[in-house]
Amino acid sequence: PTSSGEVDHTREMAPISVAELKEHIAFLRAVHKSSHGDESLYADGKRLRAAVRAYLAWLAARAADAPFGGMTLVTCPPPLDIAWVWHVHRLPPPRDARAGA
Repeated sequence: PTSSGEVDHTREMAPISVAELKEHIAFLRAVHKSSHGDESLYADGKRLRAAVRAYLAWLAARAADAPFGGMTLVTCPPPLDIAWVWHVHRLPPPRDARAGA
């Protein structure tokens, strides 16, 4: 965070490999292919709400596994729905146009 408490989203990110980029695109494609109609992971609905509940339970289980409240290494990827919520959770928040961004 900056001195004003805001998170600086302009800092450089670590470079990624072509293989990592292809893996990420495959993940996004899998989410897209599995999201249609009432089974969408893009809009508020039954599936997305279930995915958020599952993600919170998964996250709590990872935290319980962490020694002394520290970070834990995730060695097995979670199911697609949980991975999607995890992915979205890690994205920087959108800038609010009304805040002069």
